[in-house]
Amino acid sequence: MTSSSITYASVTAELDHPIDTVWARIAAFGGLEDWVEGVSACSVEGEGVGAVRTVVRVGSSVRERLEVIDPVAHVLRYQILPPHHLPAAAVHGNVLLRALGEARTEMVWRSDARDFTVAPELLGARIEAFYAASIEGLRRVLAAG
Repeated sequence: MTSSSITYASVTAELDHPIDTVWARIAAFGGLEDWVEGVSACSVEGEGVGAVRTVVRVGSSVRERLEVIDPVAHVLRYQILPPHHLPAAAVHGNVLLRALGEARTEMVWRSDARDFTVAPELLGARIEAFYAASIEGLRRVLAAG
């Protein structure tokens, strides 16, 4: 078991859209069903930091608490609340955006956790595939306007 938090999944993508357009989708904490892979519903309790969303994906649900939402730095961080089915503890997701000129944005979506009950790279490969598919969903939604 790993006792300190490590980054176990990270996907970086470039999107052909201005950072403010991408941020509007990322910052909509309850708007995942439009673009995140397999999400059929998403509801939010509360507003801003501390809000908790319930995400329904592939027949199961998970609750995530918003920890950071910074519209200047374009950073969003959330914690996956127990109980959950991931083989790790203190699981966090992080989305970071960076402008690449006026019309392009770099998106980094990564996860960190500790106390893994499987090799972190095994979980990481699965989460990275999910992130990549979700980013493609975001790309489609942004292209549709």
